[in-house]
Amino acid sequence: MKNILEVSLVILLFGSCKETVDPLLSQSENVWVFSGYEQLFSLNPQFVPVQDSLYTYQFEENGRFMKILGEFELVGSYVVNSELSTHGDTYVLEYDDNSLDLHQSNTEFPLIHTCFEGVEYMVLEEENTLKGSWGSCDGPTLYFSRGN
Repeated sequence: MKNILEVSLVILLFGSCKETVDPLLSQSENVWVFSGYEQLFSLNPQFVPVQDSLYTYQFEENGRFMKILGEFELVGSYVVNSELSTHGDTYVLEYDDNSLDLHQSNTEFPLIHTCFEGVEYMVLEEENTLKGSWGSCDGPTLYFSRGN
């Protein structure tokens, strides 16, 4: 009985001291969440907000990124180029071969939103807004906000 009491006390102490910080919160500056879209080829294009999105990008400092789109996870490398757009820094995302295969085999909807095979371009137009380039080739323009 004494051992059970001691073990319970240890579990209680360590459990209450455990830090419960979400690992994404410390990296929230590098996480972007789909916040809405704009259909450019309509007569009156309007921004359509999206809440509770399961579509995110996470950019790592080592030049790697992860895109999560519902149950799908795609990865690759990226560079930030300040000379490609007059609106702001451009994130150039190149997907790895497994992600390209996943994109090509998915028949429900496209997983890579681009006009170019295997490369996505996204512009940091404002400090907290990342804009996709899919709108220039008949897709909607996608907008992402910094995660929190």
